[in-house]
Amino acid sequence: MNVAMFKNYMIVAVRNLMRHRVYSVVNVLGLAIGMATCILIVRYIQDELSFDGWHTKADRIYRVIRETKGGGESSYLPNTSGALAQAFQQDFPEVDKAVRVWPGWTDVSLGGRRFRMDICIADREMFEVFDFPFVKGSLDTAFPNPDAIAITESAAKRLFGDGDPIGRTITVESDHHGGERTITAVLNDVPRNATFQFDYVATAVFSKVARHAWEWWRPTSGWRPVHTYVLLREGAGVEAFKEKLPAFLQRHMGAEIGRTNAYHLQPLGRIYLYSRVDYGLDWGGDINRVYQFGAIALLVLAIGCINFTNLTTAQSARRSREVGLRKVAGAYRAQLMTQLLGESVLTALFALALALIAVRLVLPEFNAFFHKQLQLDFLGDPVLAVTLTIVAVLVGLLAGTYPALFLSAFQPTETLKGTFRTERQWIRKGLVVAQFAISTVLII
Repeated sequence: MNVAMFKNYMIVAVRNLMRHRVYSVVNVLGLAIGMATCILIVRYIQDELSFDGWHTKADRIYRVIRETKGGGESSYLPNTSGALAQAFQQDFPEVDKAVRVWPGWTDVSLGGRRFRMDICIADREMFEVFDFPFVKGSLDTAFPNPDAIAITESAAKRLFGDGDPIGRTITVESDHHGGERTITAVLNDVPRNATFQFDYVATAVFSKVARHAWEWWRPTSGWRPVHTYVLLREGAGVEAFKEKLPAFLQRHMGAEIGRTNAYHLQPLGRIYLYSRVDYGLDWGGDINRVYQFGAIALLVLAIGCINFTNLTTAQSARRSREVGLRKVAGAYRAQLMTQLLGESVLTALFALALALIAVRLVLPEFNAFFHKQLQLDFLGDPVLAVTLTIVAVLVGLLAGTYPALFLSAFQPTETLKGTFRTERQWIRKGLVVAQFAISTVLII
C-alpha cells in the first residue's frame, strides 16, 4: 500500500465517521467506557502488585508467622517473641540480618498542640534490611542514645512547618515508650505501597512490660507486639532453613510449645496481597480481589468490542454499495479489509482519547473510594502512553476483524444490484446473547 492510498483510506474513514454521527458516537462511547473502566482497573491492579517490590533486597526478606494449634484448628499471627530475632541471628548461618519491628501509633505534643502519629520501634538494622533512605543525617548518627528518633519529611513539616527539625524535642505520650524525644535525623516519606507505615522511628522502649515484650521469650503470653523480619544471605536455601525451625522452636521454648506451635516464613512480596489466602489474616489487600477486578476489566472491554462489532455489521447495507464500487474499480479484498480495519482502529483511538478524559474526571473519586493515590502521568511515564496506544490499536483490530471479513466478502454484482446477502444471523444473535449474558454476570 502506497502513501496516497493510505491517505485516501484515512480520509474516507474520517468522512464515514463524520457523516454518520449517531452511529459513530454510540460506537466511540461504547469503546470509551470499556477502555476507561479497564484503565482504572489496570492502574488499581498495578498499584496492588507494587507493594514492597521497591525494596532492593525484597526477594530475600521474610516475615515470621507464628502458628498456634489447638482443638484441631490453627491460628496464625505475625506477632512473635522479642527474643526471636537475636536467636535467629545466632543460630542460623543462613540469616544475614534479623530485625524486630513494633508498629503502632501514639499522640505527640509540641507547644501545646497534639498530633496523632504512626510510629515504628525497630532495631537499627532495619535500615540495612529495608530501603528507608535518610534525607538529613545517617544511620551512623541517627540514634546516638535511646531518646533519639528519626522522623519523616511530611511528619516534620506537620510539626515544624519549614523549620529545621534536627535537634528539636517533642513529647511522646505513650505508656511504653513515652517521654521527651529528640529528632536526630529526617527520613524520606514512606512510600504508600509499603507494608508498614510510620511517621517516626525509635529504637528503644522504656516501661518494664514493654522491655519484657521487646527482649524476652514469651511462649504463652497473649501480648506479643513485635514482628520479626529475616534477611537471608544470598544463595541461602529457604526450604532447608524452614526445616530447621521446628527444632529451633523446641530448643528455645520447650517441647510442649514445640508441639502446639510452629514458625513459618512469609516472603515480603506476599504479605500485602496473600496474607488472607496464606494465613487467614484480615489485613492489607486481597489477591482474589485483584483477580476479580482483572476479570471485570476484560468483561467490560468485551462488551464494548461486541457492541462495536454488532453496530458495524448492522450497517452492512449502507456500506455494501461502497464496497461494490471499490471492487469494480479494482480493489482487492485485502485492501478493503485494510481500509475497514483502519476505520476500526481510528474509532478506537478516538475512544481512547475520550476514555482518558473520563479517567481524569473520575480519578479523584476513584482514589477516595479505594484509598489510593493513582495518577495518569504520561510525561513521567511514556511507557504508559505507548502501552495505551498499542492496546487501543489491538482493541480496534479485535473489534473490527469480523466486520472487515464480512463486508469485504461482498460480491460487486450482488451489491450493485441490491441483492447482497446479509451476515449470518446466528453470529449476530450469538454476540447479542453474549453481551447480555456478560452484563447480567457483572450486575449480579
